[in-house]
Amino acid sequence: MTKEQQFGALAKERRFKWLVLILRQQLAYAEVEERYKELKKRDPRRFKLIQTLPSLDVRMDGTKNHGRPHVHCDIGKEKHAASVAIDNGEMIAGTLNGKQMREVRRWINSHRQVLMDLWEEMQAGRSVEALICQLQEEIG
Repeated sequence: MTKEQQFGALAKERRFKWLVLILRQQLAYAEVEERYKELKKRDPRRFKLIQTLPSLDVRMDGTKNHGRPHVHCDIGKEKHAASVAIDNGEMIAGTLNGKQMREVRRWINSHRQVLMDLWEEMQAGRSVEALICQLQEEIG
């Protein structure tokens, strides 16, 4: 096999691995999206819209014992495009472009304590409307 053929085979293998990776991500996202829709139908009050930022919406899920405190980011019609940790702004799941990620992190950093309070109240099953209003008034 010539060097050109070896290079071509290597390039094909890399493209194949890249396509497999993308397919796995899309399948995982489809499963998450389906689960989100299923849960939303069962209890629409559980998912609370916290804030509408310029390029996305931020929601919180009121599932008890939901793990690490985080927010869900919706982009347009794409629900649950990403999950971002409240404690340090780390991407937990999904994808956002650089601008969206900076926007979410900046917002989380400036509202971290209220978001943590909101998380605790939602996990305890208590009313959170006052905290959501507080978050929205700080922006407005």
